[in-house]
Amino acid sequence: MGVDPIRRPVIAAEMERIMNRVELEGTHLSKPMRNAGETLFSLRQLGLAIGIATRGCREYAIESMRLTRLNGYVDHPRAPRLNEPLPPLLVALVADELDFRRLGGLKVG
Repeated sequence: MGVDPIRRPVIAAEMERIMNRVELEGTHLSKPMRNAGETLFSLRQLGLAIGIATRGCREYAIESMRLTRLNGYVDHPRAPRLNEPLPPLLVALVADELDFRRLGGLKVG
């Protein structure tokens, strides 16, 4: 029993489309985490660049940041376009854009 290996990519793509649709339909429910704005402001005051990497589609990421008024803090939003596969090196792309090696760290969470 299990999923036919040949069908796995088709099933994965359909699951991705469903998750993206659900996220986009619920964008209006986006709320920032407690103290998110204050934290991002503090990081910006330290001169740190801020980026986001998400499994979700780019349209959802950008719109939810706009609705929560946190979009002004983000230098490098990285997410796949709607119905594109997730790039395997997404976090690495953001890290390179933020020059995290010079900063000495990268926070994922």
